[in-house]
This record gives sequence, C-alpha cells and structure tokens, in this order.
Amino acid sequence: MAIKRILVAAVDVDDDLGNLGIKGPVVGKENVLDAAIKFGLKRPEDSDLNTIFAALSIAEMLRSQSVDVEVAILTGSSKGGVEADMNIRRQLLKIVSKKPVDGVVLVLDSPEDEKVIPIIQDIAPIISIKKVVVEQSRGLEQTYVLLYKFIRKVTEERRFARYVLGVPGLILFIFSLFSITGLISYSIPVLGTILGLYMIVKGYGIDEALKMWWKSNPIAAAMSLLAISMFIISLAVTYLTFSQYGGITLKAIGDIMANAFPFMSIGITIMILSRIVEKIRTRDLTIWREATVLSVVTAITIVMVQVGRALSSLPVKSTYSQALRKIISSDVIRTIIVASLSVLGVAIAMALVERWILEKETTVEDGHEHPALPSQP
Repeated sequence: MAIKRILVAAVDVDDDLGNLGIKGPVVGKENVLDAAIKFGLKRPEDSDLNTIFAALSIAEMLRSQSVDVEVAILTGSSKGGVEADMNIRRQLLKIVSKKPVDGVVLVLDSPEDEKVIPIIQDIAPIISIKKVVVEQSRGLEQTYVLLYKFIRKVTEERRFARYVLGVPGLILFIFSLFSITGLISYSIPVLGTILGLYMIVKGYGIDEALKMWWKSNPIAAAMSLLAISMFIISLAVTYLTFSQYGGITLKAIGDIMANAFPFMSIGITIMILSRIVEKIRTRDLTIWREATVLSVVTAITIVMVQVGRALSSLPVKSTYSQALRKIISSDVIRTIIVASLSVLGVAIAMALVERWILEKETTVEDGHEHPALPSQP
C-alpha cells in the first residue's frame, strides 16, 4: 500500500507551549513556524524548540520529494501521566478526523516522551521516529550554563522537581528529624518503608488508578479510604493488645473484641454505606440487601463487644470453663436472640417494601399500556 499523506508530529508531553499560551494542536507549516518563533522568544534554551524546528525540517525534506505532508505540534499536560496522554490522543484524533493520514513521523526530544508511541500507533502507523539531541560545546563556560539551566529546569518543572529535589529532600529530612530526637537507629527502616511504598505505588501505577477512581466516583473513593483507615486502626489496636499481654490470652482476646472489633465494624459499615449511596444514585431497588447486611454487621458488633467485655472482666489466668460461665451468666444470650430477631425483622420489612414498590410500578406501567376507552354515548 503506497503512502499518500504523512503527518510530521512534534510532541511536547509536558505542554511547555501551553504554559506560554500556545494551545495544541498546532497544525500547518505557518502556524507551527509562528508557534516556534513565539516559543523561542520566551524559552530559547528549551529543547522543545529544537524538536519543533526538526519537525519543520523533516516536513520540508519530504515536501521537496513531492510527498503530501502536514506538520503539527501535539501538546500534553504539565501534570504529565494520564492527563498528558489523553490530551495527545485527543489532539491527534482531531487532526486525522479532518484529514486522514497514512503514516506519522514522530519527533521527540527525550526518552520520557517515548511513552506516547503506543498512543500514536493506536491511531495511525508510525513510519519513523526522530530523536532530537542538542549538540553542546564541552567548554567549561558552557558546562556551567548547562548546569544552571538544569537546576532551573528541575526547580521550575514539577515532573523533574519531585524526583531530583523531592526524594533527596525527604531523605535529609528523615535523617535530621531522627537525629534530633535521638532515634537515628530507626531512620533507615522508616526511610526504606517510605521509599519502598513509593516505588510500589509508582511501579504499579496505583497513583494513576486512584486518580481515575477519584474522578469517576469520588464518594466511593473517599469512603473506601476512610474504611481502610479504620481497618488499619483495628490492626494496630490488636497488635498493641497482644504486645501488652505478652501473647494470646482470654483477657487479650476480650480486649480485642471490645476495643478493636468496633473499628473493623465501622470500616465495613462505611463500605456498605458507600454501596447504599451508589444504589440510591442509580435508583436500584436491591438496596434492601445492603440494609440487611448493615443490620447484621451491627448485631454482630453488639454481640462481640458484649462478649469481649465479659472476657475482659476475667482474671488474667482464667480457664475456658470460667470464660464460658461468665459469658452465659451475662446478657449475651439474650442479646443474640434480640439481635437475630431484629435482623430478621429488617430483612422482611425491606423485602416487603421492595415488593410493594415493584407492584406499584407494574400497576402504573399497565395503566399506561392499557388506557381506559371512552364510554360510548
């Protein structure tokens, strides 16, 4: 298949042009040249300027060979990540929807920009990739100039600052803080935990997934994070209780049931409430199922707390028979019966409400489908 029309695309992933008021996509030789001049007057040292002129040069070379060519600038986002990728994809789709192309010549200026290659290939085949490398003098004066520009770039551009300044700054802060408090021996484990967690989050794209989740359903995301914090508190209370008693004892189990289990129940309740809010928003009639589960969790929590209080009142070295007698002599049995009847009552009530609503909707639909005929005179 002969290639009839080619698009030469210069990619500005971090949208340096947008920061100067040049919005992408920029299409056409004159528009691209005008954008390059405006950008060059403001940021003559930026490597994106070389990328734009390289794209213009390639387009002129192809045009001299009688190739139907178009040149354009695709811009991403200063935030990087998913937002930058989505902007580049949207701009390329806008270009090819007006004038389809048979191939793309991609012009990049850094290895980090290569992540857009699959995005471009998903829309149009890539014929060639041009990586622009700026030639620099090796003189001492030029070295200082380059170093100054590098420092300025990493301090002004967020995507570089978070790594070049953020990580070393965090290391210095942790070492200094633990040195002042006399806990320097804990600095390495704490630092390793923080950096390891950061690597896991970035390596598996958890941060981007959380951003997308937050944008799609912020209520569910916020309530899930709150529930997770409750689970963490519950685990912390459990660990501290076992540490206090030196192992697993009846009294320790009682304290955990009375003090740690409520936090876990709160976390589960928050997750159930998140589902209820979502079903209310979508008008899902099966909301009674979540209401029933919520009543079950509440009943179990009440019973567990009461059993925990009974076990906590025992002496440290108590036997299982003493614990059983203590539970039976308390109000646990009565609480279990009342809780079970309450859950059963809630489930039956919610099921009857759902049935009544369904019957009402069916009656209304039948009334619309079979309107009454006018009486004959």
